[in-house]
Amino acid sequence: MKRSQVEQKTRLVRDKDGREVVSSTTVYLEPGPHADPGSIVTVHTGKPAERTAKLITTEYMQHPQVGEYLAWRLE
Repeated sequence: MKRSQVEQKTRLVRDKDGREVVSSTTVYLEPGPHADPGSIVTVHTGKPAERTAKLITTEYMQHPQVGEYLAWRLE
């Protein structure tokens, strides 16, 4: 997989049906990987903090200094 950043931060987000749900993790990564809401994602693979979580939503974002990236909001 390409470079990514995992942020452990609790936030309220909307799922694909518009319901408010709690996200405890956001994964920021370069565009390319595709995953649908409901997919199971593993973060911190091979490390003591490894865990799996369900993907709530995917957001495409752009930043003038960073460029394009995805934000995966996980349960």
